[in-house]
Amino acid sequence: MAEVALVADLLGIPPSGRHPLPDLTPQRQRDMLLAVLLRRLEAIARRCPVFVVLEDAHWADPTTRYMLDMLIERLAELPILLVVTYRSEFAPPWTGLAHVTSQSLRRLSRREGADLIAQLSGSKALSQEVTGQILRRADGVPLFLEELTRAVLEGPSIPTIVPATIEALLATRFDRTAFARQVAHAAAAIGREFSHALVAAISELPGEELQAALDELVDAGLIYGRGAPPDAVYFFKHALVQEAAYSSISRNKRQQLHARIASSLIEGFPEQIENAPELLAQHYTSAGKIEPAIRQWLKAGRRAFGRSANAEAASHLAQGLELLEYLSEPTLREQLEVDLQAALGIVLIATSGYGHPDVDRANTRAFELCQRLGNSAKIAPVLFNLVAFHMGRGNLEKARTVSEQLVVHAQTFGDPALQLAARTQLGVLEWHLGNTLAAKELCEGVWADYDKIRDGPLASTYGHDLGVTSLSYLSLIYWTLGFPSKAMQSASTAVDLARSLNHSHSICIALGGIFNVLRLNGFPEMALRRADDCISIANEQNFPHWLAVASVHRGWALASLGNLDAGIVQIEQSVAMLQAAGAEIALPSYLATLAEVYIAARRPDEALATAMSCLRFVQKNSERQFESFALCARGDALLAFGEAYEPAAAQEFRKASDLAKAQSAKGWELRAAVRLARIWERQGRMRDIEELLSPLYAWFTDGYETVDLRAAARLLRRYVSTDGTRRAMD
Repeated sequence: MAEVALVADLLGIPPSGRHPLPDLTPQRQRDMLLAVLLRRLEAIARRCPVFVVLEDAHWADPTTRYMLDMLIERLAELPILLVVTYRSEFAPPWTGLAHVTSQSLRRLSRREGADLIAQLSGSKALSQEVTGQILRRADGVPLFLEELTRAVLEGPSIPTIVPATIEALLATRFDRTAFARQVAHAAAAIGREFSHALVAAISELPGEELQAALDELVDAGLIYGRGAPPDAVYFFKHALVQEAAYSSISRNKRQQLHARIASSLIEGFPEQIENAPELLAQHYTSAGKIEPAIRQWLKAGRRAFGRSANAEAASHLAQGLELLEYLSEPTLREQLEVDLQAALGIVLIATSGYGHPDVDRANTRAFELCQRLGNSAKIAPVLFNLVAFHMGRGNLEKARTVSEQLVVHAQTFGDPALQLAARTQLGVLEWHLGNTLAAKELCEGVWADYDKIRDGPLASTYGHDLGVTSLSYLSLIYWTLGFPSKAMQSASTAVDLARSLNHSHSICIALGGIFNVLRLNGFPEMALRRADDCISIANEQNFPHWLAVASVHRGWALASLGNLDAGIVQIEQSVAMLQAAGAEIALPSYLATLAEVYIAARRPDEALATAMSCLRFVQKNSERQFESFALCARGDALLAFGEAYEPAAAQEFRKASDLAKAQSAKGWELRAAVRLARIWERQGRMRDIEELLSPLYAWFTDGYETVDLRAAARLLRRYVSTDGTRRAMD
């Protein structure tokens, strides 16, 4: 029943009590609708071969391109011939597939052009002079050839001079009757596709004359129609035909038409503009109504971001910003710019990455305007975004300063949603700073107070779901504190919650938590699957940060499963992507991971250089969470040079262990202890191994299947003789 309602909604049929729209997020509705349409097409193809045409793919919106990509993936096993036309500057991702054939279409030769003219003219023969003019002017372009020939043939007599441009010849054809020209102008202002209902609403012609003009345009081959009035829908034959009709309208007349279209949409088509505010924004823009246009672009941007259409959201907000210069009233201009820049700042975090300079520019500008206007109410999301930016750049001390401002602001205003957001952000920051217990208290408090129904919509304000983020970081916190199984449970719950909300950026955050924990626990097969899931979403939604982070973990998984060369290349490329974007948050973790893989590939020089770089970033950004990991990486790299470096390596592992103890980080402490114990194993220091590992191993209550606990158990089984310890390990 949900599928019926979605298809009905697509066709413009209002939902009914019998078939209500499903209670899903807009993105989930979109995905379900696309799946329904593709299944329908597949069902038809199983009965008989299907021919599908998509013209002008270079102008397709991201959702259409996404559906096209999904269809092309399935074509290899279906009797469907899909023909897609596009201009040369469009670079589709599927041209290299085995079942896809690309063909560059050349212009028609003079002979082919003459044959086309002869077919069109039939018994009404054209002189060689006129035919030659058509061929020269059209220059082998089929549309021009056809339209030039028709323009000549539809005249009262054969002319001796052919119109010089496509615009001139189409103007000649539109001008056959005044009514046809008037209707063509109105339709062109609406767009390439227009409904009978809308053109009738803005036309000054009586119904019969309007229909006669539409029929005349159809008969002339300038527009195509589908359905019967008043439900008919019309299409211009080609985008150039619409452009020619539109370009022949005077500037004042265009503005009047667009103003009438906007008014008609508001009065007669409220559901359409509610679902697509960018349509109203475009007509307001073309009508010269700047303030309402900006407000609609802002609404369109927020709505697009709410349904995870991030590319569209950025485009809509950018168009609103471009119009600001045309507002004469300074205060109003700055008030609207605050809203646009704040909204854009959230979108850019998703599409460009946390540390991208554009994120800083948008949010800093919004912050400056809030201060100038004395607008405390709107400053909170801006502060939230600035914390994310500074964290993304690795500037954790600056992030803490701004985060504390955000907390004070939230407490001052007494806004529960803002307080939840501020605590989430601070909890994330405290974990990266190495203050794991403080992070635990904050994130557990957020999760305890979180309500999916009440707080789920906040994802469109803050760019991600606060419950998902708190859970995802709790998984890292629990691993750090020494609860690896609890960490996995929290990470899995975060993924389930994110998928139920169907918010793409939140899903990537949740997947980031789970593949991090899987890496730390030493489960490469599962980490690979989760990383691939994240990469798929990141590619679809254009999330470069999450594409790089997931690829780091994919590289680690590949290397752990034996494909060292491919793993190293993937991690190196991903780290380079992050550094090029200025994203230094968690960079020490990725560098330490790369150092581990270099060691496995017997490349100790690169491992040591990478570990040293890792420690420099820890010091530079005060990201103490990964200091123990970085010290272990340096110790491992030193060990790779041979037995002579064991004392230096052991010193690194002791430092890592002591630091982890000070941070209450049992996960990192165990990792360092196991490495130190391996050195002692080679030295025969059995009693030292027992004193180091036995109490530490006994402290853990879960996660015995994880890589570090298995290693500790192996070492203890070999050297410990007490039955109690044996039973604890069994």
